[in-house]
Amino acid sequence: MRERLHRIVGHERARGLWISTFHALGARLLRRFHERAGLRQDFAIYDDGDQRSVMNRVFDELKIDEKFLPVRNVLGAIDRAKQEVLEPDDLMRQAVTLHDKQIARAWEAYEKHLEKNGAVDFGDLLAKLTRLVERDASVREELQEQFQYLLVDEFQDTNACQYRMLRAMVNEQRNLCVVGDDDQAIYRWRGADVRNIQYFKRDFPDALVVKLEQNYRSTQRILRAANAVISKAQQREGKTLFTRNGEGAPIELMPCEDEREEARHIAHGVRSTLARGVPAKEIAVFYRIHAQSRPLEDALRAANVPYMIYGGMRFYERAEVKDILAYLRMVLNPNDDVSLLRVVNTPARKIGKTTLDRVTAHATARQTSIWKLLATGTCPTTWAARGERP
Repeated sequence: MRERLHRIVGHERARGLWISTFHALGARLLRRFHERAGLRQDFAIYDDGDQRSVMNRVFDELKIDEKFLPVRNVLGAIDRAKQEVLEPDDLMRQAVTLHDKQIARAWEAYEKHLEKNGAVDFGDLLAKLTRLVERDASVREELQEQFQYLLVDEFQDTNACQYRMLRAMVNEQRNLCVVGDDDQAIYRWRGADVRNIQYFKRDFPDALVVKLEQNYRSTQRILRAANAVISKAQQREGKTLFTRNGEGAPIELMPCEDEREEARHIAHGVRSTLARGVPAKEIAVFYRIHAQSRPLEDALRAANVPYMIYGGMRFYERAEVKDILAYLRMVLNPNDDVSLLRVVNTPARKIGKTTLDRVTAHATARQTSIWKLLATGTCPTTWAARGERP
């Protein structure tokens, strides 16, 4: 996108443009206003694995049984709460069941660990910035002066927190342009709220609405079928897609009992297409998530069809990359317990789980970081070497 804009408007005019995802914007601005947000400038950003590590420690401290309350459920509830810009106290006031109260308690302890480790999670990148812009007039005015124009793509996928952030950053000229399609809102499970399109019309009643109804990719037959399906949806903006392309081939419906039968049908279709002389490089199979690739791979291998998978594990999700990042985090912030526990035995240093559990428990009891405890030489391993008991 950055390269395309540079080609369109020229390098000089594009030099001052900020082009990023919401989370990248949040990280950049939080580092800029870190003191106002109550953060270290070099704060670490914890991913899913780091968050689970912190929450496992919280569960041990609070004596919460994961059979009673799974860690993933608690982290999911916290993420949803941050998408609504809530805080632990808000969740505790709303709590009705024992589960709700335990989640609120776990969240409060989780936040204390993040603060002690000098870290934030992905939800914080948006929630903390939104609270800062809404509550701090000087920060808000500075950003409103800097960003004279705001453009948001895929607006139907924004959540409540992102929309509140946008509203707070818009200046008096109200130069905000959003591009979205409520018919393509499929990320509700990520917190996306298609009602933001309706809220936009309410909050910016003077906005000019331009409907992009001409389709350049599909055939008329596909659009007619799509219109017939989506027209049954309630609370949608009325629109009728059309194309100047031809009628196109009939749509084929292929019912399958399970994913393996589906994969066999796909493999057969690929072989038939290859037999008609279509080059393999012009054939692609799309699937929603990588977990669906396994049966497809099995079926293609069984049909003796060569294939390549594009995508796969992201670079920063590789174990060796995360290990290196953990070491770098510790250089910047030795009190980052999550990073230390990740690499304390990588490469192997014959440090067992029992030892780590004792050190971690003692650090928690003394309300200090594991690194500081080890540096003082007053940790359980030192006592064990002397034949003493903590």
